Amino acid sequence: MILICYDIGANSLRAKVSRRILEAGLERMNRSVYLGQIRETDLHHLTKWLRQAMTQAASTDSLLMLPVTTHQVWQMEVLGHSDWDVPTITGQQHTLIL
Repeated sequence: MILICYDIGANSLRAKVSRRILEAGLERMNRSVYLGQIRETDLHHLTKWLRQAMTQAASTDSLLMLPVTTHQVWQMEVLGHSDWDVPTITGQQHTLIL
């Protein structure tokens, strides 16, 4: 799993980065934070694209990518409103059919 967050001032670059992260299958946790499972090859391609995109960023902009474990995600504490679902993000959602 990967956690990505950014601080990008330019609206156009921020929109491109957001769109690409969502296309890679990550879930938006809030406006500039994304989390999800991603295959190693997809992560490699996403990282390469993000590196290239960030060459257009201002010197004060930043993007952080942090590998996290499923256990760490389950240990997160969310304060305030949250629409996301940990079992879905971690791939541990189970369906009971009766």
